[in-house]
Amino acid sequence: MVFAMKTLVLFVFTTFFIISFVNCHTTTMATTPANYGINWATVVCFQISTPCDVAGRYGCSQFCYQWNYFYDRCEPNKCCCHR
Repeated sequence: MVFAMKTLVLFVFTTFFIISFVNCHTTTMATTPANYGINWATVVCFQISTPCDVAGRYGCSQFCYQWNYFYDRCEPNKCCCHR
């Protein structure tokens, strides 16, 4: 019975150690992988207020789509698009 208890305790501590090491270990890649998330450096804002004023966000979406952009947002007096 003592042998089984020692084996069980050893197994539990070994499992706990392995799980702790895996959870606390830092990843090797600290940077964001390519094509992940939004790169805000590719946002282009056009100083025209017509799309946003006339049709709101839909107007800005159509303007961006027309110029081959896929993301949009309206700001005061400009429509910003993301490529």
